[in-house]
Amino acid sequence: MNIEDLDSLFAEEPEPAPQPVLGEVRVELDHMEYLKMRGISLRTATEAKLFSVTKFFREGGETRCIAFPYYDLSGTLISSKYRSVREKKFTQDPGAGGLLFGLQQKFDYDLPLVICEGEMDALSVAEVGASNWVSVPAGAPAKGEKNTSQRFSWFSELQDFLERFKTYVLATDNDGPGKALQEELTRRFGRSKCLTLDYPNNCKDLNDVLMKHGRDALQNILDNAKPLPLTALNTADHYYEQVMDLFLKGDGKGESTGFANVDEIYTVAPGQMTVVTGVPSSGKSNFLDQIMVNLAQRNEWKFAVASMENEPAKHLAKLSEMYMKKPFFQGWPGCMTIDEAKRAHRWCQDHFVFLDFASSKDLPTLDSLLDRAYAAVIRFGIKGLVIDPYNCIEVQRSKDSNETEAVSSMLSRVSAFAKTYQVHVWFVAHPAKMMREGGRIPVPTGYDISGSAHWYNKTDCGITVQRKDMDGYVEIHSWKCRFKWVGKQGMARLKYDIPTSTYYELPNLDRSASVAEMFADDSLDGL
Repeated sequence: MNIEDLDSLFAEEPEPAPQPVLGEVRVELDHMEYLKMRGISLRTATEAKLFSVTKFFREGGETRCIAFPYYDLSGTLISSKYRSVREKKFTQDPGAGGLLFGLQQKFDYDLPLVICEGEMDALSVAEVGASNWVSVPAGAPAKGEKNTSQRFSWFSELQDFLERFKTYVLATDNDGPGKALQEELTRRFGRSKCLTLDYPNNCKDLNDVLMKHGRDALQNILDNAKPLPLTALNTADHYYEQVMDLFLKGDGKGESTGFANVDEIYTVAPGQMTVVTGVPSSGKSNFLDQIMVNLAQRNEWKFAVASMENEPAKHLAKLSEMYMKKPFFQGWPGCMTIDEAKRAHRWCQDHFVFLDFASSKDLPTLDSLLDRAYAAVIRFGIKGLVIDPYNCIEVQRSKDSNETEAVSSMLSRVSAFAKTYQVHVWFVAHPAKMMREGGRIPVPTGYDISGSAHWYNKTDCGITVQRKDMDGYVEIHSWKCRFKWVGKQGMARLKYDIPTSTYYELPNLDRSASVAEMFADDSLDGL
């Protein structure tokens, strides 16, 4: 294109304001032609502060490209992503991806925040004159992607900003990854605050709508954003993808505990609640620590831990032992080096946050606990919550309610939290004083927990941890699984290693030898 064509190309566009970015460089003509082809005007490109620049690409070397700048809320340019138009190649500055695209604009917090999957979709929203448009920095997660920490790091950086909006329009792509992104955003923001869009059949995203159907059609789609259904009458097709996921998974089980024999009776399903019980000093908390470490290692889960009987520093030492499979404290044979202890701590930093109420003079209430757990979902994307134990929570009840009714209400709220945010919640509760039968303490179940039979009735899964010191192993009893594909009633045995606080599956034993004989030299003292 020559200079004489400039007036005709931008005949309907206002003169852009000077853009003080990287030496006054603006969007070049060939790049503007590409944006025009995608339905983006010079006005919108200027509003988003796009510019042209030379960048090095791994394939092709130095190339002129369009820059999509990422600003923070104070208006400071933090990083940029770059697109080479002719070769359709991409690169970005080191550290890009920690913020949303579009933060340089003036936001109206009384209107929804429109969250798009890509920069071109966000620019398409700006093109129709809508406000509050942003794009996630790293697109949608691949189906089954486990480690999404970097992809969603902007939640933590922008929590206060995000919480100022009352609702969110989730303008993700109409494909598998886009729906996975919508699901994760819904989980973090809360279903009641999220709106979704209906695209024409031949469109995958908002930029498709703009190019194929024009501005009016795009504006109409935005104007008709609808709430995600909370309670409704739905046809089977509404659940098609969830049903197919269950079918393709093969058995519908939750995530593995890390122990094949335990998986036969109990797996960890998102959105469910497990009540864990056992007599004092049976190893309930220790077993939950092992489950968390296994899920973090195998599936990159993150956890919020409200362990009122464990100091966080000592709890971290135990988690570090399980991660490194080495003793944490000096003096134990094969203990960690200082570098290994630091590496373990960095791993813990990536996977655990603590709801630490030790500094409070009062017992934590369920409200205060769930408020912080919600913040952990938003900020860190936790998949698991441990509440340990029940008797350290101040249970609030009305004048006319008894303990049974209070426990019922509490468990209903915890279960609702689990389902709303697709977090698995483990609730540790001590049994009432157990009567001995023939000199042995029977295995407690949900009906034996102090306070209410609702511990059995309202939980999805129920687990009892039972020490067998004389026999050298620990029994894991599953006394309830609401859904047969998640687990079943039964018992599995694990070996416990005292120096590393770690559980192991028992080896295949010679049928002629008893378990007690195999572990006659071991002890579970101190579990």
